Amino acid sequence: MARPLLESDTFIVREADLALDIPPDPDATYTLRPLTTLAARDIGKKHTRHEFNRETHRREAIVDNAALNDAIIDYVIVDWTGVGPDAPCTLDNKLKLPVALQKALLDQAQIGDSSEVRAASFRQSARVVSVLGG
Repeated sequence: MARPLLESDTFIVREADLALDIPPDPDATYTLRPLTTLAARDIGKKHTRHEFNRETHRREAIVDNAALNDAIIDYVIVDWTGVGPDAPCTLDNKLKLPVALQKALLDQAQIGDSSEVRAASFRQSARVVSVLGG
């Protein structure tokens, strides 16, 4: 099976399917937007300004890292269900998610929707039985 390219289509991931260091909530699902290189560059440009350095006599890029991190989280997490008591999917609430969960969601957004790849990687049980001579 060929490696799929990241598309701009959103996809849904269950919290229980994420690689987490904290106990997952089996009822929580997240709609994610894939984080492509082009999208990350575009977000980065929006949070970078250039200033003239009088010592080196060169323009230097100054990145607002906190704003950049917030913007990436806001871009990636499109919607959710089962989070908080009907908590709306706003930037303020996204930033209240546990950091371990934010990291896992960002990692998944960089991989894309891996459910089809995961499903294709498992052999059919009938095929395994036939190989074993059953």
